[in-house]
Amino acid sequence: MTRILLLLEQRRNRRLLADWLAPQHQVIVGENAAALEQPFDLGIVDGPALERLRAAIGRRKAREQPILLPFLLVTPRRGASLAARQLWRSIDEVIATPIEKAELEVRLQVLMRARQLSLELKASHAAELRHIALHDPLTDLPNRRLFVERLETALGRVRASHSTDSRQLAVLLLELDRFNAINESYGHAYGDLLLQAVAERLFAGLPRDALAHFGGAAFAALLPEFNRLAEPALAAQGLLDALARPFSLPGHTVYATASIGITLSPADGENTEILLENADTALHRAKREGGSSYQFYTPQMKAQVLERLDLETRLRGAAERGELTLEYQPQVDIRSGRIVGFEALTRWDEPELGRVDPTRFIPIAEETGLVEPLGEWALAAACRQAKAWQKAGLPPLRAAVNVAARQFRHGIEKTVARVLAETGLDPRCLELEITESSMMECVPESIAVLRKLKKLGAQLSIDDFGTGYSAMSYLKLLPVATLKIDRSFVRDVARDADSAAIVEAIIALAHSLNLKVIAEGVETPEQLASLRARGCDEIQGYLAGKPLPAAAFAALLRKRDSLLPVADECQALP
Repeated sequence: MTRILLLLEQRRNRRLLADWLAPQHQVIVGENAAALEQPFDLGIVDGPALERLRAAIGRRKAREQPILLPFLLVTPRRGASLAARQLWRSIDEVIATPIEKAELEVRLQVLMRARQLSLELKASHAAELRHIALHDPLTDLPNRRLFVERLETALGRVRASHSTDSRQLAVLLLELDRFNAINESYGHAYGDLLLQAVAERLFAGLPRDALAHFGGAAFAALLPEFNRLAEPALAAQGLLDALARPFSLPGHTVYATASIGITLSPADGENTEILLENADTALHRAKREGGSSYQFYTPQMKAQVLERLDLETRLRGAAERGELTLEYQPQVDIRSGRIVGFEALTRWDEPELGRVDPTRFIPIAEETGLVEPLGEWALAAACRQAKAWQKAGLPPLRAAVNVAARQFRHGIEKTVARVLAETGLDPRCLELEITESSMMECVPESIAVLRKLKKLGAQLSIDDFGTGYSAMSYLKLLPVATLKIDRSFVRDVARDADSAAIVEAIIALAHSLNLKVIAEGVETPEQLASLRARGCDEIQGYLAGKPLPAAAFAALLRKRDSLLPVADECQALP
């Protein structure tokens, strides 16, 4: 029933309208501004009352926005148009006296329909605002807030079922591997297109209300009920398989892999925050294992995360505190056995922990971005040491320094130019080792950066060659001087035909492109013999010498002796 407020100073009109409206509407008769404070759906006012209550009516209508609170003005016919023009801010419709009942009913219907439309619009707008608040604008998937709401609801069902069945739920957190490289190489607009395509792939494997986009390259999935442990694993593998196919985007074909962390409830906890933390912990373990895989959360992971956080805290500022040093591993000519260069390797001696293995702190540095300042420190320290040895009368050697993927993408050429200028080292004595995978993330951009480094005079080497995904058509375009064969192939080169064939093919390919070849990880005379027989140029490994502190390496240089057995002392392979 419509609630109609009458604010009419003319008693005749007030009695007339009250009698007409009472059977079908709730009539409220008011005399002052206090009447405007009670609930009503439509107001009828005459001129004198409007003049007296105009400000109060305006305030009440404003308070109702965006819902329309309509007011009908009763006025003499001769003043209707004038009144409508003068009082438009408070009045929505005008009816002239003497009032006709049929006309009044029409006017009221129009005004109430307008109010109803405003109510529907508000409801629609509210629903739209809720959708916007609870969904990611890029992918239109539920966002973190809605995912948490649904997870809380699902957890409630799991808790309620403890006494009746073994119902479980699983939370999966998924993050694309190397997504930042795609953003930095192709631009954020291109990255957004990839995220939308990824969302569609994931949606094809799971219901949309089970998925969420947490922002960036992070997605989540909820399996609200399962009975067999294999089900979350199968779901995770299905998501990885869905992403395995290449993505065809404008102008490019992109391959995307992902890492997934899985946590279960009630086994791993029954609290939303704890479950999301557990899934995130498992996700980062999957990333550290190389990505493109999934990991279930285990309690031991939490302790490992705390250990990594402690190492990260200690690593920050380690260079400034003088805790970092370099050790130098010789690179040796395979024919003469003499040192022709060295690789500078960072070592960390933490006051409380002692010597920290590089396999522990380097991944943390890469994950947190600390690899950039650490890499810059190592580059400057290696160049200073090489220059110092030259000034001391030692033979000029090639100083090889590793360049992390993050450094390579973030203006490495400017850093190298500055360090060379500050240390005075001849650029020809500096070799930058860049991993194959770093170069191939965005080949056109990589070629541009490599050409800038080449223009500076530095030598360039592809590190860990054979472990990435270089296309032969691109290799000839890269302005590099050296290929460094990964130790995984060198390890079995003397006893495994496949490894030997790969090494032989790499050496032949490099020489056909006028590139030098260094084999790393050479530890036995048999490996050396096999590499010699296949025409390798240089080696690096424990057979030639372990990494040494600066003083010990300088002493080794002064001896000028061959570090390798002569050819006939080794057992060459056929």
